[in-house]
Amino acid sequence: MDRSDVHVRDLRRLEISAWDAVLAQHREMDGIAVTAVAEEPLPERRHTRYLLSLAGHSDPVPLWATETTPTEVAFYRDVGPFIPRLLPRCWWHDEVAGQGWLLLDDVPAYRPPTGWAADDVEKVIAMLASLHGAFWNESERLDEMDWLPRPWQAHPQQPVPGTLEAWQFWDQMTGGGAPLSHQAVRSAGGLAPLFIRAAAGLEVLRRLRGWPGVVERAHLEALGALLDDPLPMLYPLRNLPATLLHGNPAPHHWRLTLLGERRLTDWRSVAEGPGIWDLVRFLEGAARLPAWPVDGETMVDSYLLRLHVGLASFNARAHRQAIPAALCLYVITAWLPRLGSWFQPYVHSPRTWASLMAAGPEELIARDCAPMVAHRDYLSDLFTRFVRASQAL
Repeated sequence: MDRSDVHVRDLRRLEISAWDAVLAQHREMDGIAVTAVAEEPLPERRHTRYLLSLAGHSDPVPLWATETTPTEVAFYRDVGPFIPRLLPRCWWHDEVAGQGWLLLDDVPAYRPPTGWAADDVEKVIAMLASLHGAFWNESERLDEMDWLPRPWQAHPQQPVPGTLEAWQFWDQMTGGGAPLSHQAVRSAGGLAPLFIRAAAGLEVLRRLRGWPGVVERAHLEALGALLDDPLPMLYPLRNLPATLLHGNPAPHHWRLTLLGERRLTDWRSVAEGPGIWDLVRFLEGAARLPAWPVDGETMVDSYLLRLHVGLASFNARAHRQAIPAALCLYVITAWLPRLGSWFQPYVHSPRTWASLMAAGPEELIARDCAPMVAHRDYLSDLFTRFVRASQAL
């Protein structure tokens, strides 16, 4: 088989010639033959582990195949070669009919975030800052990546992808009602689809009169004010220099090995935007983990100091002042749509909702409401911090 004629269907059929062709694309693998391939399904259906037996090698080589987006494929193709220390090695990539495929190095025996020490956190934040520094304010370089999403644009040049799906989500969640205003959608710019989804989630919470002990009236009012007029939240973020974002570099997307490797996975949300967004996503991912070894302020200081040292013109004050805006945006875009999806079935069942609010953790789990139990304490703290952050805008 020609090395340029590899198809995912042949890899899935475990055809030796296809796997040989994958390896042949890499010069250092010339002459190394695949003798057998075994498939190992993984819990998440879009991932599969393949074990390659190679002639002259006693142990099989594990590779990780993943179904993904064309954007992540383009990222590994165009950006991956410039940041090899941050990524699993990409052996092969392809895109067919809007579906992306990647074949990556497996990262075996990595340590989960619950086992990280303070030094691990410091090194991960340093790598995140280094990623941002490498693309800091490189507008011409980023513009060459025509596949790169730019959701932070105030005035997108073309229709924003996902807008129609967002309005369909609105209809599904609310069944009508006053939608997000035209002025608010216009102010959101490239973030409009996320704001429409967030508004649907807020409408669900309003109809339920909040989530007692977690999302109270003051929270609903602050959320509504920012959705009606998002500019106070977006302005400090849009004024920061743009860089290359992972999109959600939370601890569970990092793979730390016993050999000191640190790989960042799942780049489906890669985008151009302010680096502080990635930092806040990391901080909030850490806040959901027990016994995290480093406090939030220390992580912020570490990130800002690293960029201050590495960049000739870095405004640490502006970035620190933008953190409340990023936190508010995180609550609105990451959690309101999710809460809307959780709670929409109860909008027309007030008795069921009341019984859930009176139920204990064990009963909630038995009634398939485990996420409410798992995230309640974190969300209660998050919405308290959200109100403080919104007042700081």
